[in-house]
This record gives sequence, structure tokens and C-alpha cells, in this order.
Amino acid sequence: MAGGELTLLSAMKKYIAMEKHSFHTPGHKAGRAFDRQFRNVIKNDLFSFDITATPFVDSIHDPSGPLLETARRISELYDVKKSFLLVNGSTTGNLAAFISLFRDGDSVLISRNSHKSVIGACILSGVYPVWMNPRVLKNGITCEVNSEQVDRYLSSFPEVKGVFVTSPTYHGIITDLEDIAKVCRKHKKILIVDEAWGPHLFFSEDKTLSAVNYADCVIHSFHKILPVFSQGSVMHICSHNINIEAVEKAVSILTTTSPFYPMLMTLDYCSMMMKRKGPKLVEKMLALGNLAISDIRKMSLGYAMDSSDLPEGYRMDTSKVTIDFRDRGLTGFFLQKHLMKSGIGIDCANPLNVIATLGLGNTKADISALLTALKNLPQKRPIKFTGFRFPETPAEIVLTPREVYTRYQKKKMPLTESEGQICAETIAPYPPGIPVLLPGERITAEVIEYLEMIDRFKWSVFRSGKKTKNKLESISVIEV
Repeated sequence: MAGGELTLLSAMKKYIAMEKHSFHTPGHKAGRAFDRQFRNVIKNDLFSFDITATPFVDSIHDPSGPLLETARRISELYDVKKSFLLVNGSTTGNLAAFISLFRDGDSVLISRNSHKSVIGACILSGVYPVWMNPRVLKNGITCEVNSEQVDRYLSSFPEVKGVFVTSPTYHGIITDLEDIAKVCRKHKKILIVDEAWGPHLFFSEDKTLSAVNYADCVIHSFHKILPVFSQGSVMHICSHNINIEAVEKAVSILTTTSPFYPMLMTLDYCSMMMKRKGPKLVEKMLALGNLAISDIRKMSLGYAMDSSDLPEGYRMDTSKVTIDFRDRGLTGFFLQKHLMKSGIGIDCANPLNVIATLGLGNTKADISALLTALKNLPQKRPIKFTGFRFPETPAEIVLTPREVYTRYQKKKMPLTESEGQICAETIAPYPPGIPVLLPGERITAEVIEYLEMIDRFKWSVFRSGKKTKNKLESISVIEV
């Protein structure tokens, strides 16, 4: 290559040379979840398969051939009314749900634990978000809201048009979806579930874990767990409460006219594979997760979250293994670097723990390598974790996210001088990972005190999708 290798190519080659065991997305794990024949076909003809929409291969915007059949097969697999193929991840599903199911000015109950794409959904749709605060466990990990909380919020805000929750969470915590659905039906509200991390749950031994049994609309990131290339996702319409034609139009508006056909091929492949042997593959994966969790909990000063750590009514998805060695004095960032030295790639690292995400492509050899690497960890002074009290005063929502982004200029100002200003960004310290400020909320003295406390402990801060370990000295606010 003239002039040397491209920077990204060089970085990618270096990374894949190091990594031997993947515990991050996508779920196919470097192709191991595909059968040999399909893997070889993709490998040999990848460049040829990267084509544009033609009448001979079908169009995702007006499917009438194989893509229509793929979507039908998936809807039959999950026993839903209709499934839409998504080519930009679950983000497209979240955006499409809001712009098709709600109108500008409608209010929706949304957990603060939601993916950042939900802020984008509020901006595009004009929805007025009513934020729900989920519970934070003693270990610093966030649960999703449960049915009792949803019922209380709906009683306090009867004007909302729907409820949006995330289950399972990034840490694999599954809330009481069946009871949440009953609460929503009682109050006559639409229930949307971001089940991006749980497309496999419907194929588990206990298929009642999946939101498709209860919600009106469910979004799945197939690529996170199943054998699908990155960005391959699905949106399910599960009840008669949804206007399917409106959803179809919204998905089309948000979808590129130049999809990556090899990724669509993997969605088609996945639908056929899960139909043949989905339950067997999923149970094998969940068993590997159980094995890892059990063995880590037996290690000296080691911890991995399991169902015994959860409040009543919550359940655990063992495709997510949260690993914590703070009692041995080790941060999640240290664990990530240590594991990579053994060729083990991890999905997420934060000050307290790492998250190992399994997919259908993981094997027992991967688990063995992970456990061996963890047994060789050093020991330092234990890390003291203070269960930070999230600001108790409900945030005043002054503007909708849409108003913040479309009507006002923004400016930076010192955090210490920002009391009374309207926040123009998302501020989410970790732990616990719940946004303490969202676009359109008024900044209070209580919030400033909380953020200054976070700074003293040097935890990570996620700001509108970016992460920083630097002191939070300034904040983005709107100019009025």
C-alpha cells in the first residue's frame, strides 16, 4: 500500500493479532458461530457480495423476495405480528418506535437507564420525556425499574402515552416484564422494551424471560449475541396496539438505501440457524456463563454477579458476566489490560468491574482461558466503594431534548457557576451509570455537589456518548 498502512487498518491488525478469546460483541466471535460452509462462502466472496439493491436480490425498503422471507421467518420464530430488519443497530428501532408511535409534545415514561439513542429519539419525535430513576444495588450496579415503580409513575403522570424500559440491562439484569405489561394494560399505555442485549432469551429454557411475550414493541440487537454481523438488528411488533404501517414508514425513513448486503445475509442465515437449533445453542451459551460466574465467585476475593445478588422479582441473563476484584484492589481498567495480555478481549471496563459478553460463538476453551487469567491476578490494597446517594430531588424538566438541540445555542461554563442553568448534554458518572443530568434539565446545587463528590473519587464520567476520567470542570448549557 503506497505511503504505508492506513491508521485504522494498522490498529485493527494489531488488535486481532492480540485477541484470541472474544468476550465482546458481535456474537459470532470472529466467525466461529457460523458453520464452516457459510463462513467459507463469506470469506471467499465478501467483496463480491458487497453490492447495491437490484431487482435480483431484493430491496430492504420494498422487500418482495428473500428479504421479505427473512423478516417473515423471524416473526414466526418469535411469534410476533411483524418483524422489521434494521441495518443500523437497535438505534434505528428506538428512533422508529418514537417517531411512529408518538406525536410531537406527547410525554413518555423512560428509564434513565436507557441507551443514548433514546435521547436522539426524543429529539427527532419531539417527545417530552418523564424520567424514571432505577434502583442502584449495593455493588454499584443499576437495576431497571420494576412494575411497582412503573405503576407509581403512571399514577403520578397519567398523561403519558407510553412506557420505555430496557431489559436485560448491560449487566444482564432482567426486570419483571410480565407485571410491567399488566400495569401498562391497566393504565392503557403502550409498552416498548429495548431488549437489544436479549435476542436469545426467547430461545432459552425459560422463554418467559423475553419481552416479546408481553410488550407491544420490542427491539433486538441480533449482532450482540447471535451469529450476525455488526449493526444487524430487528424490530418486532408484538400486539394489535401498534400501527404497523406507521412503523414501516418510520423504519424506511431512517434506513439507508445502501445497506451492507453481507450483513443482511447473516440475518437470513441466523434466522434459519435459530429455527433449526436455537434452543440448544442458547442453553449451551448460558451454561458457559453460569460456569464462569460460579468459578469466579469461588476465587479468593473474586466476585461475579449472579441471581442471588438481585432484589426479588429480578432475574439474571448469564450471557453477561460482571467480574469484580475491587476487594483485591483492582479496578476494571486494570482487569481489562491484564486480560488482554492473555489474549482476552472484554466488552466494557469501568472503575469497579469489567463485563464479559458471551455470544453463540464462544466455547468452553474461551471460558477456561478467562478463568486461568483471573487466577493469576495480583493483589493490592482493597478499593473502598462508597454507595453514592443519587440526588433525591427530582430533576426539573424545563425543555424537551428537541427544544435544547433545535432552538438554542450552547455554551460551556464552569460547573461551580452553573446552578440554575439548563443542561445541554448528558452527564452520567460511573458508578452507577445513571445520567445525573439530561438535556433540558435544570442544574441544581444538589447535582453540582454530587458531581464534585464524584470528581473527588476520580470515577469515569460519560458525557453525551464520550467518556472521560478527567475532572469535570465545565458543563454545556443553553444560551438564553
